[in-house]
Amino acid sequence: MEKLNNQALELLREVQEDYNRVGTNEYKGIAFFWSGIYKHTLRNCSREERVLVHNKWMNAGLELNGHSEEHQYYIDEVKTDLMLQSLLK
Repeated sequence: MEKLNNQALELLREVQEDYNRVGTNEYKGIAFFWSGIYKHTLRNCSREERVLVHNKWMNAGLELNGHSEEHQYYIDEVKTDLMLQSLLK
């Protein structure tokens, strides 16, 4: 039980550390940063996809918790790019 508690605490620390990285190039794709509009889309993404979306929004100067057609454009772009990469492997 103690091992489980230690693992749970470590996971919580990792999530908290990633929340502190939101809005930086150090974000690792663990913490949520998006508005509720995208919760069904982004919570099911891989960490890699979240980092890519996060960085595209950040580099485009978009609010990370905002929503717009441009936000959706970058989500779609990331998903399409990764799907094409997997097909080319």
